[in-house]
Amino acid sequence: MGEWSLMDVKAEFKKLIGRILLILCAQIIGFILVSYFTRMTMSLWSFISGYTIITFWLTYLPLSIVIIIIKYHISKKGQAEDE
Repeated sequence: MGEWSLMDVKAEFKKLIGRILLILCAQIIGFILVSYFTRMTMSLWSFISGYTIITFWLTYLPLSIVIIIIKYHISKKGQAEDE
């Protein structure tokens, strides 16, 4: 595993934001398609405030951030041992 700098962490956070937007768009498009083909009358707000979406985002975001932080600290620890 290579060393990570603060710039790498910023790049990882930018990638994370891109993935978040992509997932959110896919979820909204999926909701629109499902509601169209099943003729469900459900508002976008009730979809976003549903337990499934809230649970997904409350687990995905913190875990993604923790993984980035752990990778950074492991890199720093390895870099300190090399010196």
